[in-house]
Amino acid sequence: MVKLYTRTTSPQIVLLTELRMQTIQTCHQLWVLMNTMQQYWISLQIIDPCQYSVKNTTRFLSTFIVFLLSWLLIATTGFCQTYNFTSYSIDAGLPQSQVTSLCQDQYGYLWMGTLGGGVCKFNGKNFKVFSTKNGLKSNSIRDIFEDKAGNMWIGTEGGGLSMFSDDSIITYTTENGLSHNTIFSITEDNNGAIWVTTYGGGITRIQFENGISQPTFSYFKEEDGLLDNRVNIVHQAKDGKILIGTRRGLNIYNPSDERAGGNAFESYTREDGLTFNSILFIHEEDDGSIYLGTSGGGVNIFKDGKFTAITEEDGISSNFIFSILKDRRDRFWFGTYGGGISILDDGKITNITTKNGLCNDFVNSIIQDREGNIWIGTNNGVSKFSGNRFLTYSSNDNLASNNIFSITEDENKNIWVGTKGGGISIFDGTQFITYTSKNGLCHDMVYSILKDKNNNMWVGSFGGGVCSFSNKDEISFNPLLIPEESKAQNHSFVLCMNEDSKGNLWYGTNNGGIVKYNLSKPQEEAFSFYTTENGLKSNIVISIHEDRKGNVWIGTYSGISKYIPSEDKFINYTTDDGLSHNTIISIIEDSNENLWFGTYGGGICKLNAESIESGQLQWTIYSHKDGLSSDNIILMVFDELKNLWIGTNQGIERLSFNGTELRSVKHYGKSEGFLGIETNQNAGFMDSENNLWFGTVDGLVKYNPDEDKPNINEPITRITNLRIFLKDAKMPSDLVLPYDQNHLTFDYIGLCLTAPENVLYQYKMDGFDKEWMPFTKENYVTYTNLSQGEYTFSVKACNNDGVWNTNPTQYSFSITPPFWQTWWFYTLCLATLVISISAFIKIRIKKLEETKKILEEKVAERTKEVVAQKEEIEKKNLRLEDANEEIAKQKDIVDLKNKDITDSITYAKQIQEAILPNRALIQNPSLSSFIYYQPKDIVSGDFYWFSQKENKIVIAAVDCTGHGVPGAFMSVVGNTLLNQIVNENNITKPSEILDNLHIGVRTALRQDEKGSGSRDGMDIALCTISFEKNLDDETNQVKSLQYAGANRPLFHVSGNELNTIKGTKFAIGGLQMDEKHIYSNNDVPVKPGDSIYLTSDGYIDQFGGPYGKKFMTRRFKDFLFENREMPIEDQFSMFDQSFSEWKGEIEQLDDVLVIGIKF
Repeated sequence: MVKLYTRTTSPQIVLLTELRMQTIQTCHQLWVLMNTMQQYWISLQIIDPCQYSVKNTTRFLSTFIVFLLSWLLIATTGFCQTYNFTSYSIDAGLPQSQVTSLCQDQYGYLWMGTLGGGVCKFNGKNFKVFSTKNGLKSNSIRDIFEDKAGNMWIGTEGGGLSMFSDDSIITYTTENGLSHNTIFSITEDNNGAIWVTTYGGGITRIQFENGISQPTFSYFKEEDGLLDNRVNIVHQAKDGKILIGTRRGLNIYNPSDERAGGNAFESYTREDGLTFNSILFIHEEDDGSIYLGTSGGGVNIFKDGKFTAITEEDGISSNFIFSILKDRRDRFWFGTYGGGISILDDGKITNITTKNGLCNDFVNSIIQDREGNIWIGTNNGVSKFSGNRFLTYSSNDNLASNNIFSITEDENKNIWVGTKGGGISIFDGTQFITYTSKNGLCHDMVYSILKDKNNNMWVGSFGGGVCSFSNKDEISFNPLLIPEESKAQNHSFVLCMNEDSKGNLWYGTNNGGIVKYNLSKPQEEAFSFYTTENGLKSNIVISIHEDRKGNVWIGTYSGISKYIPSEDKFINYTTDDGLSHNTIISIIEDSNENLWFGTYGGGICKLNAESIESGQLQWTIYSHKDGLSSDNIILMVFDELKNLWIGTNQGIERLSFNGTELRSVKHYGKSEGFLGIETNQNAGFMDSENNLWFGTVDGLVKYNPDEDKPNINEPITRITNLRIFLKDAKMPSDLVLPYDQNHLTFDYIGLCLTAPENVLYQYKMDGFDKEWMPFTKENYVTYTNLSQGEYTFSVKACNNDGVWNTNPTQYSFSITPPFWQTWWFYTLCLATLVISISAFIKIRIKKLEETKKILEEKVAERTKEVVAQKEEIEKKNLRLEDANEEIAKQKDIVDLKNKDITDSITYAKQIQEAILPNRALIQNPSLSSFIYYQPKDIVSGDFYWFSQKENKIVIAAVDCTGHGVPGAFMSVVGNTLLNQIVNENNITKPSEILDNLHIGVRTALRQDEKGSGSRDGMDIALCTISFEKNLDDETNQVKSLQYAGANRPLFHVSGNELNTIKGTKFAIGGLQMDEKHIYSNNDVPVKPGDSIYLTSDGYIDQFGGPYGKKFMTRRFKDFLFENREMPIEDQFSMFDQSFSEWKGEIEQLDDVLVIGIKF
């Protein structure tokens, strides 16, 4: 046998002690495991149960021990970097962990067969399970196959063959034609017939010439030329032949020979060149080569009548091959039983096991989905492989420590990795070699590594200073000795290093400032020290960068320092100069000489190069508002394509730009293969081959840009269900609903198995929605109170790389009107009306004629009476003229009194406004606010109240009973009581203020007395804001916020969230059943940038809009959220404009009060 394959697993020292320990720990479980495995292997036909007896138990056990020891040897040797696997098992929803078969249907669903849990359909998030409860005859699944019509065929163990079609299950067993009820494999031939292989019953061919309900069965067994009735696999070849793998060799069935009456079977066994007779899998290549997976002989390749083999001798991990896949990159994947996966790529073999992230080494099935992901069914769940764009190295690979703080590359392309507590690990592409303080390293906590222009390697440690590395004759580390008088200044705690254009070595320390080391000077003259005494902004230096003009930029905990060598001075920049945050973690420079600063808390600050020269600094800030997952930027690095990569405590992100504009932000986290998640400061590096390396708290991660292929496959989007009033309903193509069935919920799914959690949706209901709705991750939508008409629901989905459906998925339906709004009802009503009018007219004419005659007789009689009445009327007119003159005089008196009353009320308004606090007093250096106050009448029942007590501010929005004069009287009572409670009694806790106010109102209005008819009271929202310092301190910060309310809520806007904190559902005062109420006190966490809003009910209850409806709380909250980014001072005009536009010509119904505060 010619060996054409080479092994690519890296060499590693065999840990014999660990191997012995593992072997000893395994031996006591050997017999139990052997029995279990033996029975399972029998079921898979690796062992013939007919030949099994006590006599060959010893032989089996010996074979198994050799296999087990070989597996242990493999498991304890080799290089074990972690690949990008995502695994699913019982905890994720699988009904049983042993997955025997995989199949993706035409709709994108992934079907999984289990050995005891039935079959399940996976949409990327959820598993839908079908078992004996749903109609299957057995829960042990052997094979899943989709035919050309889209029917799913399920082969079971002992339960025959089941077909899923339109959510119905049809089952075929020996009772209606199958040769055996244990089905191992299913395929469809070119004529649409279904071929199934059985364990002991040969092959059954099912033809459907008379339809699904009347199948015809034909059989192929040993007497027909089949090598064995125990058949493992069947495959439809491209030339029309049927390839059959049996327990005793390979059969090739030629349908044309059957029609000619000859022997239709060709047979191939070990005598013909097979390495093992039991064939478990068949794969056919385009050139006609046939790859056979055997149960002990590795992979056999059959071409032109000859066999060649790939076995363990060639590098595959096991000779038990259960599955074969050729992916779209022409790599062969061999799924082995006990050895994981072997990948054959251009003549090289790579083995992947559980140590590389695979969920189990016993592989039953491998497929590639439509998006290119590889799915592997094992004895402990399913693993999804999404490519090698990220490789993770950890202590399992002999990395010194998983906590990585620095990365660089030497002249030999070795990767140097500085760790926290483990020294340095040097990676040559195959293995890690570690150096620690025991080898002469200055300290085992390495925060920075630098290669200088002469290819010397420098190591900056946290506690041991700086040392250089030499490897000319033997490995040695040379410490950089600083003068004795400087040793006590924390210069040994090095956080960062940089070499400038003149060959000086700069390193930043933890609280010791900066040290500059001139390599060209004598040791005693080589050091220069810079601290805050020299103008440095802070002595804690985290990053150093020299720009192309020779200036040195230093990132500190307190801002940026720019060192100008020609002037030997520092210029400092902080948030006062435009920085978003003063903690600077990382500094890099782009090809246009712009400087980029990564801050911890303020995102990224880009400093325009031209603005540095002009002195008018121009900053561009990128934060979570621009799509970053975090504003804590821990590392930054540019790739070959000038994309900016950032590391945060939530993963890494790639920022792509179109010129100076940010085009996109792509996040990489655990689901994308970046397993380290939390990165370390400045632990980012691009090597000479353009690979990116990231140091995390959980290992070293390598990013290969060639492996990062975008997912160009748009999701397969389907409307999966319709619910009417939350109950499942059918979805016929011509759905017509009655008018009262108008509460509809549509469930939909966009199948994207690469990253289902990142799928976005947009939907639109033609006939109801004018535009597409905003992006959402929800996969359902509900429409309520749909009126009569024609509707089309459309939905489209976007995959993890922003690829949207070209055409949306649609479903059309109609809702009929009630019978009283139909055309026939209108016609009936019109006809009835016409007949009624005609009959009425005829009757009326007849009566008029009779009446006319009577009237003529009475005219003469009445004429005399009219003359007499005329004279009487003239007399009454004279009396009326006199009465009108008297009424005019009374009107003048009423108008005068009305003017007096109006003047009094207007004066009362001035008094009320004088009582209200000055709005200017509410402004504070640490917060800004507005008060929108719009009384319905001249005086108001709503009022705002404010008080300052030392470092606290108490502010309230109060809505008294009624409006106008009655409400104004109540506002005076409320204002007076609040002044007494807070300003005189020094009570500032909101709940206690409301308790006392409630008692005060009831006392003032004598509502506790028997027979009292006073029902007046008030609703209120009240906050107490505490500050860390006195209120006149401009550097003040909010310490806490407490809120209590009586029937009025507090609206709190924080970032992209709006929270409603509801008050106690009891008013202040009034006739109530309970004598005493306790009002709840709420602590509301706030931070700079947050906003709160206190309101009366006037704004929310105002009628208006196109339909004359109330503004409502939901619309009010949407209005707050949409304008959350607007400066608080500008929101007043927005509230006024919105209220005016909503009210329109409708009368204002109540007093309006809104208070907004921004921290």
